[in-house]
Amino acid sequence: MINSRSLFGFGRQLSIQSSFHLGDGFNCFHGDSISRPLSSFTVTNEKSLDDVPCVSSIPYVGSILHYIEAFGGHNPAKIHELSEKRFHQFGSIYKEDMRLLRPGGKFMVWLNDANDVEKVFRSGGKYPLRGGFESLTVYRKTRPDVYKALGLPILSGPEWQSLRSKVQPVLLLPKVMNAYAKSLSSIADEMIGVIRDLRDNQTMEIEDLTVELYRYTLESIAFIGLDKRLNCLSDYGPTQREIVAAVKEMFHLEAKLNDSALWRIVGRPIGSKWARFFEINDHFTKMVFDYVSEKLKQILANPIKQEDEDRSVLELFLTRPNCTPEDAVTMVMDMFFAGIDTTAHYIVFTLHYLANNPEIQERVYHEINSLSNGTGNLDSDGLAQLTLLKACLKETSRLTPVTPMSMRINQEPINLSGYSISPSCFMVFNHYVMGRRPDYFDEPMRFNPDRWIRESPGENKYHPFAILPFGFGVRMCVGRRIAEIETLILLCKIITNFKVTAKRIELPTSMNIISYPDNPMTFTFNERQSNN
Repeated sequence: MINSRSLFGFGRQLSIQSSFHLGDGFNCFHGDSISRPLSSFTVTNEKSLDDVPCVSSIPYVGSILHYIEAFGGHNPAKIHELSEKRFHQFGSIYKEDMRLLRPGGKFMVWLNDANDVEKVFRSGGKYPLRGGFESLTVYRKTRPDVYKALGLPILSGPEWQSLRSKVQPVLLLPKVMNAYAKSLSSIADEMIGVIRDLRDNQTMEIEDLTVELYRYTLESIAFIGLDKRLNCLSDYGPTQREIVAAVKEMFHLEAKLNDSALWRIVGRPIGSKWARFFEINDHFTKMVFDYVSEKLKQILANPIKQEDEDRSVLELFLTRPNCTPEDAVTMVMDMFFAGIDTTAHYIVFTLHYLANNPEIQERVYHEINSLSNGTGNLDSDGLAQLTLLKACLKETSRLTPVTPMSMRINQEPINLSGYSISPSCFMVFNHYVMGRRPDYFDEPMRFNPDRWIRESPGENKYHPFAILPFGFGVRMCVGRRIAEIETLILLCKIITNFKVTAKRIELPTSMNIISYPDNPMTFTFNERQSNN
């Protein structure tokens, strides 16, 4: 079955796409701070979409057979690797005829040139369009009692802007996220305890860290979004295990349902997988709604607060004008969908590269040590000064991006690489390829975080649109600061407490919108000596 989650569901990642805010010295990667003249994109002898190099196709069927292994096609989960081969075959821009799966749509246009990516991002207008999240959309439309707004990843146009205007001032306010540093540090300490408890007594090895990191990211997001601890780390009982298992199953079902064509043909969701997907979503929706209702009762019972008193994300959201409990439920559920597996994979991928580059790991350790007086505990000011560790995160996004590709739908004609692209095409930004282009990055297959550390304040060596782990522009992810603080705090704790080594040198991944490791992420965690 065609993996449409890999091919067309790029929308899910965009809910967490942003320019990853790396603090001082990294602002060239931060959203609208990038300033580049569009005059450099002037083209002559313009050609049309018909002239764009095209992957071979069959009339009425298009390129679909390329992704059906039973017909000799490619593994759709390896589309990122296939796209690299096609880049060498076709060049910086090529197209695929996938219109059969997108009624009313047009070609998929693959962009491997950072200048083209920049131009699309900058020409999206007031309401940029993207696709994806089909299965989630189907579910939420069956629950209009709760999801009066379908959510930021799904909505477009004025409806999207209305919800975004409610969420953004809360989740993107630095002082709000910074206030969570101490609490998230405590959650990270619990994760360190999990590592110590789970590692083998003899080998100090954990067979697969990824699944355990889901516990950490779920606990962190629930605390930020719901003002509640789920106890997925310190008191990991049957209820907590069921929640974590349900989260994993929900992501798995989302992929399977997006793969399926049957429900599209029939026109409604049918089958046991849909029934289970609805069941899990109902469970989480009820859980979140109950927590939101409880918090609203507390606010109504104690409405007076000093202005300088810290408020939680949920309190700030519920007390904003025109925000409803239903809006709060949608916000938290979006955070669950967008931030659990993505952040966990970002952490584990970065840890893999640090484990395989011990000299860089030691440099990161000394950076953390000097900023935290050897404790590994950093407040928001300390986190902002983690120059090398943030460079490691950027380098991880270049080599093994959690979101290898992203997408926009152009609403007007646009000129790219000498071609006039007609409206309604699915523009695929291939960051996986751009991050590995030798003409963009010297020694592209070497993990070298120093390439991101500026020698002088004005230096900008690399094209800022080649690597956008969380996107750019008005649809930047409102959860980017959450992802940053979760990732930095836990990595600081891990590197402070352990010398980490990895079982494998290579890091093969598969893609279902986001990257998943093909193998268990096995690490050895040896205690650091206190005088190290």
